[in-house]
Amino acid sequence: MAERTSSSSGGLLRRLLGGDSRTGSEVASGPARPSPVRREKGKPSARRKSSITWMVFDTETTGIWRKHDPVGVVQVAAILFDGSGRELDAFVSLVDPEHSIPYEATRVHGITDEDVSGAPGRREIARALRPFFKQASFVVAHNASFDALAAEWIGIRHGSWVCTMGMAHSQIGGKWPRLEEAADAFSVKIDPERMHNAEYDARIAAKIYLALKGQGVADHGGFWR
Repeated sequence: MAERTSSSSGGLLRRLLGGDSRTGSEVASGPARPSPVRREKGKPSARRKSSITWMVFDTETTGIWRKHDPVGVVQVAAILFDGSGRELDAFVSLVDPEHSIPYEATRVHGITDEDVSGAPGRREIARALRPFFKQASFVVAHNASFDALAAEWIGIRHGSWVCTMGMAHSQIGGKWPRLEEAADAFSVKIDPERMHNAEYDARIAAKIYLALKGQGVADHGGFWR
């Protein structure tokens, strides 16, 4: 469960200036608590493009799409990598879900109505995320169909998704593995107390993807609605 923060969500794009030396081997080093809004490493368009740029995307929501109604996004994390797994850019933000967060959802991710009070709405988040999605050749997510629906709620679509849940399932069989189960299967260390934070989960998904690709596992689109 993510730790709660009482920080005001303030204006969009509170930037963290200064270098970030994290690399693909350190992608699970994000903060434990949900940051109101954070940008790292400048705008994607200002970075040198590698031959392949991919993105990992994760969200926390108020419920499960097409099971609960209404459902909204409360936190997003988007992290761009080059073809070698080097981190290029990151955007993390709380999001106004446009309705009250159910207690059952808060029990999972620890984000409350107070936390998202004053957070950017979906239109502001979409404006911030579009450069990330535009630059990404493909988007990696654990249970890609879920996060694709979250992106659609925000107002963004992408034509190429890669699902680490599907990739992991193709190797270990059985039921579709949760993020922590896939991490365990492919020797990716996790801190259970930090799970269900969009940035932390995104970094774990990136490490799982790199581990799978290191074993020669083919990209998998996951299961779709």
